[in-house]
Amino acid sequence: MVASIDVFSAFETKLDARLIGSTALVTFLEGQFVYNHVAYPEAPGSGYVIYQNQTQVATQVQAKGNYSLLYYIKGVVAGPENIERAAYINTLIRQAVNEQPVDMTADGYLNFRIREEGGQKYPDNFGYWHHGGLYRVLIEEQ
Repeated sequence: MVASIDVFSAFETKLDARLIGSTALVTFLEGQFVYNHVAYPEAPGSGYVIYQNQTQVATQVQAKGNYSLLYYIKGVVAGPENIERAAYINTLIRQAVNEQPVDMTADGYLNFRIREEGGQKYPDNFGYWHHGGLYRVLIEEQ
């Protein structure tokens, strides 16, 4: 069973607020440069954060839906000399998100787990370093 759009929309709104609400992350990025799916051209050289849904699977089929979502959340910085900067953005992401569920009760959901399951770092063909992690997100309808 595929999760409804509502659960994604509710979680992504809270995730976006959590990342933008991280004083350490916003200070390091020199602004609220957090994007869902793709980064915009005006993103600064100081770096930015991208988060992307990787899968949507209901873990149980019952009256109340239990959703197991997977998100890739990463820091991106231009220039091969900035791999350490991308790694530090990833550290700040981890501090803001890992094992810190968001309050979704107003949306009718309980987010009871956000856990990093793995990470990766790599340069792309355009001169950007990507450093981030895959996060398992467990949500239950209330």
